[in-house]
Amino acid sequence: MNYILKNFLSVFKKYRLIFILNIIGLSVALAIFLAIVIQVNYHLNFNKSIKNSENIFTLTIEDDNHNKAIMPRGIADRISDSNPHIKNLSFGWFYSDKQKFNLVDGDKLSESFYNNFYPVTKSFFDTFSFEILEGDLGNANDPNSVIIPQSVADLFSQNGSVIGKNIRISHSKNYVIVGVYKDFKDNTMVNNHCYTFIPDTENLNDMNNWNYTCFMTLDSKDNIEEVLSSINNMEFKY
Repeated sequence: MNYILKNFLSVFKKYRLIFILNIIGLSVALAIFLAIVIQVNYHLNFNKSIKNSENIFTLTIEDDNHNKAIMPRGIADRISDSNPHIKNLSFGWFYSDKQKFNLVDGDKLSESFYNNFYPVTKSFFDTFSFEILEGDLGNANDPNSVIIPQSVADLFSQNGSVIGKNIRISHSKNYVIVGVYKDFKDNTMVNNHCYTFIPDTENLNDMNNWNYTCFMTLDSKDNIEEVLSSINNMEFKY
């Protein structure tokens, strides 16, 4: 053993630069390999944590050879009843930049934090199988209510439960926290934002308000061609 060690040290002293270059090369190669493995794993498991994710599709409309992932509610409402394979259709507004939030405690405001704030339909939570940890969606048709991720609720854990408390957005309007949901993993199409609710009657049958991103859930992904065919055969007038 001593002979092997002495021989190694002798060779290392003689070819020190080559040894160092080899070690650096192997380290870089290993780092690149690990980065590739992490990225491939991220993509292979994208959305896998969402129940029935393979049956969820984002609806787009082709306009001037470009696909747009927005449409008016009038189109979305008609599509939802167009085929029996469509089990759920949800939509929301996903345009706002990060907003400034404060938890309201009487006349006091908590330390500020920033998050996105999106209005969605109640069916959105069914589409992506939100796991409600606290509270419920009983007031999910109230545009003055909000549901927040656990990571946000934890910011105020020292104050006890956040359910029923007010949260102020950008120093303007207060919303009542009605639910806390479990954070989604990073490699999903659902981000851990704060969500308020779109009333059932908002822009109902309206064909001109192009603000909604729509998500369609089928009973099976194998029926997508049939569903698309029935949608494309529909006539819409705006």
